[in-house]
Amino acid sequence: MQTQQTKDLSTHKVYSDGTELPGTLQIISIVVEQTINRVPVARIIFKDGDPSKQNFEVSNNAFFEPGKTIKIEAGFHSQNKLIFEGMIIKQHLKLKGAKDSLLVVECKDKAYRMTLARKSKYFLNVKDSDAVETILGGYELKKGVDPTPITHKQLVQYNATDWDFMISRMEMNGFVVWIDNGTVNCKKPVVESSGAVTTTFGTDVLAFDAQLDATHQYESVTCEAWDISAQDIATSQNESVGIAEAGNLTSTTLAGKVNEKAIRFMHSGKLPVEELKHWATALQKKNVLSKARGTITCKGNFDAKPMSTLTMSGFGDHLNGNHFISGVRHELRNNLWETSIQFGWSQEIFADQFQLHHAPAAGILPSVHGLQVGVVTQIEDDKENEFRVQVKFPLMDNKADGIRARIALLDAGNGRGSYFMPEVHDEVIVGFINNDPRDAVILGMLNSSKNPAPFTPTKDNFEKGFVTKNKLKVIFNDDEKSILIQTPKGNEIKFTEKEKKVTLKDQHKNMIEMTKEGIKIESCKDIILKAKKDIKAEGVNIEMKGSGNFKAEGSGGAKLSSSGSTDLKGSIVNIN
Repeated sequence: MQTQQTKDLSTHKVYSDGTELPGTLQIISIVVEQTINRVPVARIIFKDGDPSKQNFEVSNNAFFEPGKTIKIEAGFHSQNKLIFEGMIIKQHLKLKGAKDSLLVVECKDKAYRMTLARKSKYFLNVKDSDAVETILGGYELKKGVDPTPITHKQLVQYNATDWDFMISRMEMNGFVVWIDNGTVNCKKPVVESSGAVTTTFGTDVLAFDAQLDATHQYESVTCEAWDISAQDIATSQNESVGIAEAGNLTSTTLAGKVNEKAIRFMHSGKLPVEELKHWATALQKKNVLSKARGTITCKGNFDAKPMSTLTMSGFGDHLNGNHFISGVRHELRNNLWETSIQFGWSQEIFADQFQLHHAPAAGILPSVHGLQVGVVTQIEDDKENEFRVQVKFPLMDNKADGIRARIALLDAGNGRGSYFMPEVHDEVIVGFINNDPRDAVILGMLNSSKNPAPFTPTKDNFEKGFVTKNKLKVIFNDDEKSILIQTPKGNEIKFTEKEKKVTLKDQHKNMIEMTKEGIKIESCKDIILKAKKDIKAEGVNIEMKGSGNFKAEGSGGAKLSSSGSTDLKGSIVNIN
């Protein structure tokens, strides 16, 4: 075990692709930063640049070409250990004053590749840990991923980097991600009963900045979503977070002192109750870990690592005890090595700290946000034959004719679907694909006091239907259980279960009515039956009556017969 007395002379070694850098290279400082949910970084600053030679010889060296593997070891009295392994990302040259020219070599863990490209992928019937394992399989990284509890029927990574997707999903489960020299660890944060590192105020602390903050301390966290099966709100509270707290004031004790005693989060989509519970627990865990936060600087320490435990002594009743280490910063300069230990964890979620989504309209032009009101100016002559109508946006430019917009229909396909074009001057509501103002889609048409609907809203809401500009109507009535198809002049077909009949009428008062009594046909004038072949009538009794004349004629022949008696009566009966 190293003591303060043995930490009087720091030493270090740096390797590039396995070769130790020669001692002729003058290293001014080395900084290594390792933080949970962040890619570890290292910055090495060299003395470089000779104005008389007009050259930067260190920068020219192949040791520092981007992509080279870098290892950094640090220790005391040549008892060195590895504190960073990664690759060179970039180098840049700086001039400070007339003589101080520098080479800054920036390195990052190989997991940095996960942060670069946006990707999209479907995951079916997997746990979050399974999805992360799959993603990590595409990189030259070791992994230590603990299993997460929920199996998702479908999980979607949409246009997001693998890093952002991984952190977001792990955070949802109450996990943190820590990169340890090429190994990706996904685990729950734990505060051990004894610290890997112990610091005592007045003994080994070089600097510190610590705070006790009650702002985000709650007795409980509730998460809610919409249950589509029950058509009701699904809700769940957090379980015990299982975090041993330092100090004499617990999170529960501080709850309600500054903020509300409980807090609610919501997701307007469908989330199972079990998933809501884990989400609430994850949020409460972050809240508890945000109670006591800060940094402590001491002499260099190998054992200080993210995900380990820090024991603080001599810092008063509120801070003494064991704390979760969330980050470490090593700095080597002038034969000194100092380690700054970050303890506690911000309650702020990852998505609020960084821009995870892509730029609206893909960043190729200024985007449009939200729905916009438009007015139709033309419906025909789409030059590209894409069935678009022309829409202007009054608040954008009320004088111009606008742009072409597609129409979202009830059904649409190859040669089939519903076809309802708006009329010129109709007010429409318009959305934009990917927030690109060129890709407009009419989502629906709007009524107003100036353009009222063809129906009057009622509490019962029985009537629904379609009415065209020339008053062609299809009306559904739930009270009558009827369907009415009608033209402006009264031609109509009506199906009604309330009256138990089907009626067909025209504007001349001709009518066909079907009821349980049978079929009734009425004509304002003639009824003419024609068939290219036979007309047959059959019934128990057939009666035909003419108030004037009755005539039956067969061009090929005529036959009148009966299996019973046959009566032929008249004031005069002529045969032949």
